[in-house]
Amino acid sequence: MACFFLRSTHCPDIILHPGKEIVLGRGPLTTIKDSRVSRQQMTVKLDEVDKVVVRQEGHNHSVVAGVALGAGERRTILPGDCLYLVEGQYQFRLVDDGSNVERSDEEELSSNIDSTETAEQKTVKPSNHWNQGLLSSMSDPALLVTSNTSIVTIKDKYPKAKHHYLVLPKKQVPNLESMTKEDMDLLVMMDREADRLASSHPASQFLIGYHAVPSMAQVHLHVISTDFDSPCLKHKKHWNSFTTPYFIPSSQVITQMEEQGKVLKQDKELSKKWMNTQLKCHKCEYMPKNFPDLKKHILKH
Repeated sequence: MACFFLRSTHCPDIILHPGKEIVLGRGPLTTIKDSRVSRQQMTVKLDEVDKVVVRQEGHNHSVVAGVALGAGERRTILPGDCLYLVEGQYQFRLVDDGSNVERSDEEELSSNIDSTETAEQKTVKPSNHWNQGLLSSMSDPALLVTSNTSIVTIKDKYPKAKHHYLVLPKKQVPNLESMTKEDMDLLVMMDREADRLASSHPASQFLIGYHAVPSMAQVHLHVISTDFDSPCLKHKKHWNSFTTPYFIPSSQVITQMEEQGKVLKQDKELSKKWMNTQLKCHKCEYMPKNFPDLKKHILKH
């Protein structure tokens, strides 16, 4: 029997046990506090033959696999299907033990790109070179958050804060300067997904943007909480890559594309200068003597 669980950005994975009914709603299991979500918004049950059935309980309708459910209605869901506790918000995705998810994600990456695409827009293919790591992460079920025909959202494998996500296009886009006016809708879609992720953590503040000279192939939008509380944040370059102009806001990239029809290539010497900037707290004027001192200081904010 396969192992099924529900994955969301709001809480740890919720494992479904055969014959046991799980109640999704407002409360400690999901961490959701929105009063529009009933304490018993819906139930999810895995039966003995690997069938997962969702039943709507709350007054405000939920959306299950693209279909709105009223109170008392049921729907069977499959791995990859998404539940929204209220329309468009509080997403949970059904995942199995990994084999089916990985296969379906790879199929999406190869089949969801229009057959008339150019050679430069071929579907991303993983590589063994270290800077190609994001390409394999895009289909890693342990990191996957959401996916549609155009973009993939994953958790950063080495998060630099409590909440750190990456939003990536499914088509191959090596960097921002390779994008054209035709990619405007893609940039906006990525930005909206970033806003959705940030709004799912109302207790945190977020930065949304791109690194000026990213080390990893495949353009990716960072969505990172400003607590910077993570053991993976280890040195000055990590810090300065998010807290100096080396980090380019998504809104600035979109504005530049609107006005100039392209995103200008960043000056590598200037970018290097930003990376070597003296350490400074991002929320006050404190100048730490070293990086451990900085990490200790930011816990006060």
